[in-house]
Amino acid sequence: MAKIHAEIHPAFDKSTGKLTNLSHLLNNCPLLNSIYHEVLRYTSAAVGIRQVEEDTILGGYTFIEGAIVMMPVRPNHFDPNVFGDDVDDFVPERFIRTEEELSRSPGLKNPGTKVLKAFGGGTTLCPGRHFAANEILSSVAGILQRFDLDVVEGEKIAVPSSKEPTVGTYLADHDVKIRMRVRERTRD
Repeated sequence: MAKIHAEIHPAFDKSTGKLTNLSHLLNNCPLLNSIYHEVLRYTSAAVGIRQVEEDTILGGYTFIEGAIVMMPVRPNHFDPNVFGDDVDDFVPERFIRTEEELSRSPGLKNPGTKVLKAFGGGTTLCPGRHFAANEILSSVAGILQRFDLDVVEGEKIAVPSSKEPTVGTYLADHDVKIRMRVRERTRD
């Protein structure tokens, strides 16, 4: 949390505490952005949709011209060849790993954000993805700037539940109680 607070602090007005520099959050907060992308990777249930252009046999399955094919992105987001041996773990720094870290642990990867398909791709790429990122990052930064958040002792961290069918984002497998306190604002 100390790293996140240090990253986001310059984006806020020192006298009012209000967000005044969204560009700072987007361009100068690598950990905040890495966490955002890791949340998308870890929870996305997006589905790519394509129309079959010609009859095709793939893996023993016949795809008929004109048929619609739905392709979930989740298997891609959990591919250890792309995301590393720790693919099943939530890793806040996954998208900002340094070359030194990667050389010490050959099973780790820094996949870059281009492999994420949480907002679709190709002709089905969400036109609102940048707006969504702006809103999410500014909201999260605003909450973290104003409040201290702690998981209540004894609470277990939630993970995405794939028990229910969904398109978009997997829900958490259970609620998690947190303690939320107003932070004392620093005026430096």
